[in-house]
Amino acid sequence: MNSAITAGGQSAAIMFESNDYAIDNNKTLVINSHFLTGQTIDTGVKSFEAVYYNGTKWIRQDAPNADAEDVYPYGTYLGSNKVFSFNANGHDETLTTQNVSYADEVLYVGTGSQTVFAGQATDHTPVKASTVSVKYTIGAQNYTATDNGSGAITGTSISSGTINYETGAVDITFSTAPANSTNITVDYTERCYVWSGNVCTIKTVEQFANNYTTANTYCALPVVIGDIKTSYSNKTITGSGTFDETKIIFDNRGTVEDTFTFTSATAFNCVGTLEGSIGTGAITSAFTPTNANVGQKYFQIPANAWGGTWATGNTLQIKTHPAAAPIWLKEVVPAGTGAYSENGTLMVVYVE
Repeated sequence: MNSAITAGGQSAAIMFESNDYAIDNNKTLVINSHFLTGQTIDTGVKSFEAVYYNGTKWIRQDAPNADAEDVYPYGTYLGSNKVFSFNANGHDETLTTQNVSYADEVLYVGTGSQTVFAGQATDHTPVKASTVSVKYTIGAQNYTATDNGSGAITGTSISSGTINYETGAVDITFSTAPANSTNITVDYTERCYVWSGNVCTIKTVEQFANNYTTANTYCALPVVIGDIKTSYSNKTITGSGTFDETKIIFDNRGTVEDTFTFTSATAFNCVGTLEGSIGTGAITSAFTPTNANVGQKYFQIPANAWGGTWATGNTLQIKTHPAAAPIWLKEVVPAGTGAYSENGTLMVVYVE
């Protein structure tokens, strides 16, 4: 955090390494003040090791179970006498970035002869790119022009048009003058953030419920994954048989990412591209192969999923997807960066 937050506020000033990041409207913002600063750390404790507060200092010690991890008096040492630990004095909130739209703001008024319009701006700034619609009338016909996300406005009878997303200034030159006494209006969405150097101030829909200081508070723009559940795709059949894939019963623990091929007449072999052979079955009974790695089924196929006429050499191929989501972590180290020991990643997963 770059500036303290008072409960009831609706904006957060966050310091980034650089101002090259775009924050989208109507997305999730997380704020967390469970960072303990100025802590006494036992000799030999390294950054990102699990620690325990023994009443005097933080010592190297794992939590007794997963539920106790990073819950005070357990935590993770972050270096520089700082520990992450969910504690009674800290707070964490999930908010939504603002997404406010405006319609029919009058920019200019046509005279029937004027073709160049400049000097007016939207009432609210900055403007979110690719949300601008300029509406105008030529003759008795209404038209709408739009921005291209890079500041250019194009539309019927417009020779040139621009919008400055930061200031909201809209300048348009028409090849044919807009009709006399008709309004040239603009619809747009206000961008939820503004940069000042490498400090980004983000507006939120909700009010902050708690006070936050700069010393122990951090913000994140999380990766919102959505529902994590098993699924299937890419069903392919060779032959005249049919298969109702909606009848497959998956397992949140046993289903894996793989492509399975069933070679069938009445009986079949099931082979995964990655898992290899997982068993044999028959289309006349339920097939429930077990994932030996976890002791749970890969899936279950009931007999009524099969239909039509299957013959020797016919195949069914289907791709299965587990109840999981991939996350890619990327670290960019500029050329010439010196070695530093406090280099690590602390990931928090919120599940509803």
